Amino acid sequence: MKNTINYVLLLDKSGSMQGIESVTISGADDVIKTIQTESKKHKLGATLTFSTFDMSLHKHLKFEKISDVKSIKEFYSADGGTEIAGSVLETLSDFKVPQGDRVCFVLFTDGQDGADRDHEVNVTIHNLPSNLYTFVYVGPGCIEEKAKSLGFKSWTSYETTNVGTRAAFSKIARAVKNYIERSAADFSADLSEGFFTDMEKKTTMTV
Repeated sequence: MKNTINYVLLLDKSGSMQGIESVTISGADDVIKTIQTESKKHKLGATLTFSTFDMSLHKHLKFEKISDVKSIKEFYSADGGTEIAGSVLETLSDFKVPQGDRVCFVLFTDGQDGADRDHEVNVTIHNLPSNLYTFVYVGPGCIEEKAKSLGFKSWTSYETTNVGTRAAFSKIARAVKNYIERSAADFSADLSEGFFTDMEKKTTMTV
């Protein structure tokens, strides 16, 4: 059997995303295309679990074979409030992967909620095998504290403009490519940290 990476893409669909809705859809689709191309190139299995959230979690795809995913467009429409921690917890509550599989969990938001349930998320993530799970937080402004509060070990910020959002998804796609290359080189390696920083180090070394 192929070594398999199960990708989770959790996108904010709150009303404030309306101004960047189109570029969010195209950016997410580009990330999916990168996963498809690089997984095939490195002979890795890949699935996608895709959900959106406002004040509730909306589940759209679960363990979908990556080659069968065309676009998220039919699933995405910005409207509502923002509930980050609860959406992460609900996603993880019934997310069971085969032993030895990797998980790459990417959360993309344009805002922040309260910290009422952050500790629950942190404890849940802490109890998962860190060498197989990578949690990535992408949001605007100073997000390091929020990411750490949730237990996410990789994060990056962006400007909530069309240009900034496009750049953020481009950065995610490049980081995913690097993550797949590193997974293919050593599937048992601990990649829980450095999702973006290791990519940046690699880029600096090759310039």
